[in-house]
Amino acid sequence: MESDVMLKKFRPDIISNLQEMIRIRSVEAPPLEGKPFGDGVDQALRLALETSSSLGLRAVNRNGMIGYAEYGSGKEMVAVLAHLDVVPEGKGWTYPPFGAEIHDGRIYGRGTTDDKGPAVAAIWALKFLADENHRLSKRIRIIFGTNEESGFRGIKWYAENEEIPVAGFTPDIHEGIVFAEKGALHIQMDIQVNQGDKIVLDDFRSGEAVNIVPDLAEAVFAGEASELDKWAQTLEREKGSLSLGGEVIREEDRLIVRAKGKAAHASLPEKGLNAIAELCHLLGRSPHPGVFNTLSKLFLDPAFGKELGIE
Repeated sequence: MESDVMLKKFRPDIISNLQEMIRIRSVEAPPLEGKPFGDGVDQALRLALETSSSLGLRAVNRNGMIGYAEYGSGKEMVAVLAHLDVVPEGKGWTYPPFGAEIHDGRIYGRGTTDDKGPAVAAIWALKFLADENHRLSKRIRIIFGTNEESGFRGIKWYAENEEIPVAGFTPDIHEGIVFAEKGALHIQMDIQVNQGDKIVLDDFRSGEAVNIVPDLAEAVFAGEASELDKWAQTLEREKGSLSLGGEVIREEDRLIVRAKGKAAHASLPEKGLNAIAELCHLLGRSPHPGVFNTLSKLFLDPAFGKELGIE
């Protein structure tokens, strides 16, 4: 049977399979027995393997660390590297992030393109090859990653304990076949916070994962009431400089300052707006800039880090 005929025949099943996968919130969570990356990731892995097995593929679960589905025979193996974990959903969704709803011919949900959609497509493509009884010179193995978004521990474990392919690719981006992936640099900066005795930084928080451009940043200050009042008035005037807006909230014993950004995957930072940089720019304008003046200068180009020397 021709591949396009098979695709048409099984299209409803493929879509249903993908929807079922998207509805699983497979964000890394604290480990459980036999579930090193939490229950959600384990559910997604089990669904991928159960689907593969039901379609006639050889499916293997390696203690929840990783799994794979395989077709064919031969001494050598070619790998398709997909992953089933997703980054936290964040806010601002038009449709439920784990609803897998279909609108205007599109499925909406976290992981639809990165990378549950490609993983499900690979499973069914391998099923088509098996149904057509192709005689391949090498085995094809779909490796289901479980920790790609937050450390690659699953695939590192695989490399140390399982068969290494002679070739492979990952269907994890829009540009086609990928044979290599750029690395990531996680930097910890220790900068002295010295706001003086009248105003002190009490808390600063932003972001849900290291590979997401944060869409909200918040700083909390404590200190003398009169000084907090003055600073709140100054920041209220200056917050118009924020690209997407923010808030200045004066409470009984503290001052809360928030800046909005636009979330994006860290591989495409130019598509987002870093809320941390936005907040630092605002606070760096204040009468009590301190550390934020330094950070503001370092984050003049938050997308590519020119001022950090890592361009």
